[in-house]
Amino acid sequence: MVYTVPEKSSTKQTKTILLYVFYNACILVFPILTLVFWTSTTREPLLFSFETGQWLSANQKYSSAIWTASSTGATALLLFLLNQVLYLMAKQNANQGRSNFPSGWSKCANHQPLWDIRRWRLSTFTVVNWLVALALTTAFTTLFTPTKVIVNEPLVGDELDFQAPEFWKWYETRDEKNQPVRKIGGCTRYTYTSSTGSVRFPTCPFTDDPVGCISAGLSAVQETLGVQNTTVRVADSVFRGSTGGILPLGPGGIAAFSNVAFQSWDPSTTYPLFNYTLAQQGLSAAVSCQETPNTPIQRRLIETINVTNAGGAGNMQLSSFRINTSDCRSNDKWLVSTYGTVAPAFCQPDPTVKKYQLYLAPSGKYANLPNLTCSIEPVITRSLASYSRATGLLTQQIVETVEGSLVPNETAEAVKYLSMISITSWGNGLIDSILSLNTSGDDPTSFSYPAAVEAAVRGFIEYEGTNLRMYYTANEAPGRSPVTGNYTVVRVGYSNIQPTALAFLLSLLGYVLLVAVWYTCMGLKTGSLIVDDFDPTNNIALVAAAAAGGGSGKLAFDAAGGSKPSLVPVMGARVRHEGREGLVIAESDDTSAARLLVTEVVTPK
Repeated sequence: MVYTVPEKSSTKQTKTILLYVFYNACILVFPILTLVFWTSTTREPLLFSFETGQWLSANQKYSSAIWTASSTGATALLLFLLNQVLYLMAKQNANQGRSNFPSGWSKCANHQPLWDIRRWRLSTFTVVNWLVALALTTAFTTLFTPTKVIVNEPLVGDELDFQAPEFWKWYETRDEKNQPVRKIGGCTRYTYTSSTGSVRFPTCPFTDDPVGCISAGLSAVQETLGVQNTTVRVADSVFRGSTGGILPLGPGGIAAFSNVAFQSWDPSTTYPLFNYTLAQQGLSAAVSCQETPNTPIQRRLIETINVTNAGGAGNMQLSSFRINTSDCRSNDKWLVSTYGTVAPAFCQPDPTVKKYQLYLAPSGKYANLPNLTCSIEPVITRSLASYSRATGLLTQQIVETVEGSLVPNETAEAVKYLSMISITSWGNGLIDSILSLNTSGDDPTSFSYPAAVEAAVRGFIEYEGTNLRMYYTANEAPGRSPVTGNYTVVRVGYSNIQPTALAFLLSLLGYVLLVAVWYTCMGLKTGSLIVDDFDPTNNIALVAAAAAGGGSGKLAFDAAGGSKPSLVPVMGARVRHEGREGLVIAESDDTSAARLLVTEVVTPK
């Protein structure tokens, strides 16, 4: 084979090296940017705007198409850069007339496998290249597809502390008329306004809102029976199950009472969907009810009174309910239904200890119910209050109770007054409501009358505890305790990407970079320049054309031994093939562009 090499040019040599450096540097940028991206996501989340994230989450089909197309584009760009290095290497090798395997290099240029067991090394190389090219899109998609990211922001604030000494000093202070020193007195509906909002609430819920109190007790009972959607409303907040005696604070609580704010975010930050959890002080009670064969309550009929629209032939009974024991004395007169009643009696055996006894004595149509004696001990609790914007519900979970804690006197008194109202104005409404939960569809063994009363009383006290916190906060009572928590919002972006996804992509990028460096070494090893002359019978020249994306018509002449004598334009030169075992002559008008090439051609037999 005879080949005339163009004269050396320092300018072209420099250009060749710079091209190698440029393409390899561009390929090196891919793993570097990948590492930078991954490192950034481990430090703090990279997030889309909330609106964009919501759109991506709501349109999974389009979202998948976007990230797949982006990953395909990144893969195509990377393989294009690799092909440019292959093109440079192939052209340099063509100047030396190298390569006996044009099909293998052509497969590499088009990222296709060469299945040829006679050339197993080259076949293996092309197969690996092909697999890498297929896996790159998947690897890019796996790493760069955004996911839902939970973003947390600390919440800080404070609330009224029922355990603070300054609160109790204020609570027990009285004026010269022996009246408690409070801003609000008596039972009324009061509107409280602060810098954060306004709220209207009853100061005595057991008289002004007995339905709300009874509902709180029933909700607590239903929760013990496994009902999932039972709720209690307090002002503008809705609790699931029971209130836990906490004051609703935070973005989903009662704004007028809340000074809970973000620790670092702008105070005006809002999201349409969010959750948060706060560690707060609550108020609950340890309640235990036992069946007893007898009751200390003694009932005496005073007179029967005719009442319009009353049951029992229009009659009601004025009765005396009396207790006279060593630790409990009371004598009450109530107007009750002639059908029957469940009479309550409420005692505090030791005036210095806030432990109480509740007695329930059935009569008339309720005579089949057992007598109950319930012990009640209100306690301060530490609770976790959680809010979900999606449901609009607050839930609470008692973490621990504070032993020997002090509670306001009104806590247990609410049970006494509610019980009295329930058998007079509301005609056994409390007991009837509890018994109504024992439906025929329930497992008869799942409902226990004593357990239901326990849950109801606990629900009353927790509801009263929440209202007392509202009442004393509105009275601007002293004594505060810190409130802490976390605000959570679901965003779309990147955070803590799995190292396995990173390792998978980096291994593929490392292989591509290694192949590019190998191509570079092979090209620079020849010491030949890249010129614009094209030899149509040289195998590497054909591979170079394939790597460069040579299309139909770019090499417009037949194979050696089959073409007619003619002049064919090839890359700026005229090629004349004599059609015989002999010479292919390339001529150019521009002598600076190419010299006369004389190549020996072997005509296929």
